[in-house]
Amino acid sequence: MTKALAHTYTTVHTYRVMIMRVLCVMCALATLWYGINVYSAISRTVAAENVSKEASALSNSVNQLGSEYIKLSHSASPSALSQYGMNLGQVTAYIPRTTSLSVALSSHEL
Repeated sequence: MTKALAHTYTTVHTYRVMIMRVLCVMCALATLWYGINVYSAISRTVAAENVSKEASALSNSVNQLGSEYIKLSHSASPSALSQYGMNLGQVTAYIPRTTSLSVALSSHEL
């Protein structure tokens, strides 16, 4: 009887050790997986903040360029441009009248 009890104890003890090792390995893997997920979440948050900062900087640049464009377009007039050597000219001097243009004008396609 004591031999059977000793054999049962040895078998139970062996299985208990194996179960504890499996549980420890599973805990280690779960901890590793948790750490990877936390790192991934933090890196994605940092990347999103960087993209947000870049988008904000680009938006500010576009707004500044837009306001500068509006300011320059309102200041452009024939008298102001004559200071830079530009003068008024006829548009027909720059666009040659070709056959396809006359056909298009006669059929009212333009």
